Amino acid sequence: MLVVPDKMARQKILHCKAMGAEVILTRSELGRGHPYYYQDLAETITARTHGALFINQFANPANPQAHQDTTGPEIFRQMQGSVNAIVVGVGSGGTQTGLAVSWRSDSI
Repeated sequence: MLVVPDKMARQKILHCKAMGAEVILTRSELGRGHPYYYQDLAETITARTHGALFINQFANPANPQAHQDTTGPEIFRQMQGSVNAIVVGVGSGGTQTGLAVSWRSDSI
């Protein structure tokens, strides 16, 4: 089950539905603290659904860590160590953070 604002790209919503997800759309003009703000609604659904997990990509350290451990090294290898710039969509900031940490570490 995914709870997303109605401004989410239609293609992403259709893709998630095609993979079997139940997608709940919320109004994008609602702000944090409103019961139907997408993050607040997701937390509420999680609290009342046995076995549910609220992943919360915005506060979950596994988000940037996944990009640090996988996305960054993969791009670096494919570019043979020569990365001049990246272009990423901005949402939670996990991709940018993970890539930056990955590329400045000595592990690559």
